[in-house]
Amino acid sequence: MMHGLLKYLRMLATHNAGLKLLAIFLAIVSWYGIRKAISFEVTAPDVPLQVSPPEGFAIQFQSETAVDVTFRGSQEDIRLLDVKRLMVNVDMQNVAEAGSYEIALAPDQVEGARGVRPFRLHPARLRVELDREQEKTVPVRPRITGRPLFGQVDSVVSDPERVILRGPARKLQAVDQVHTVPIDVDGRIESFTRRTAIAQPSETWHARMVPSETHVEVTITATPARREWRRQPVRALVAPHGRIQSIEMDPERVDVVVHGRADVLERLDAPLVYVDCTDLKLDADHVLDIVVMVRDLEVETEVQPSNSTVTVHSERRQ
Repeated sequence: MMHGLLKYLRMLATHNAGLKLLAIFLAIVSWYGIRKAISFEVTAPDVPLQVSPPEGFAIQFQSETAVDVTFRGSQEDIRLLDVKRLMVNVDMQNVAEAGSYEIALAPDQVEGARGVRPFRLHPARLRVELDREQEKTVPVRPRITGRPLFGQVDSVVSDPERVILRGPARKLQAVDQVHTVPIDVDGRIESFTRRTAIAQPSETWHARMVPSETHVEVTITATPARREWRRQPVRALVAPHGRIQSIEMDPERVDVVVHGRADVLERLDAPLVYVDCTDLKLDADHVLDIVVMVRDLEVETEVQPSNSTVTVHSERRQ
């Protein structure tokens, strides 16, 4: 009976042996092809690492804030991977005491990946130090960078002026204020208000802040400037068809000073200086105010002297 069984098995193995070998060959080729098609790899750098401490505790030190994650999958799934949705979440809810912990990072802690399989994290270990969480209220100091194009920053006000910090007790003891993220005033010419985030008190540990943003009002005042034109001629404004033949002025030239913003003064042309002689009696002396006309109305002018003695004649003087 054993002999018959062996004969039967030998017949099965040798019957259509060529077809069977071909089938085995095609199966191996297909397996390698499928494996190759689904074995593309890509490494996503700097995937954010989020640690969830237990209730009543805060993180006072975390050795890594981001890790590199290597994924494996098909070429199409790798192409569709959205690295912005990735997150490595470390849950420490089972921890009951403050202290230092070393945690092994695993692929199953990676969130936000679809169609691909995370299989390697670098670095593979994380050190976390926990402390009891406390609360502290501190003032907010807006941080200003740059310089206005004209003028200067006169005041900076934060609303609200104070925020609540929640974080590790020992770290909070050293915090007496927090700053906003930098507010750039470079090239500004007028005051403005901006809603801006409040920066973390440290780069090595994070605090929970309430609120996390503030309104900052920046007041910019223009720096007063002056520009002077010396010995400007004083002109006479007369009626187009009047009987005036000649005009005498004393003085005939004056000094003009213009006050305003530096950028406005730089663009000004020489001012027009005149006295109004349209309604004057002939052959008489008149003391008239000297008028200064400038192209820009955002400036103030002064003239020395401020008036002129004018004599008008009905006949041209020899």
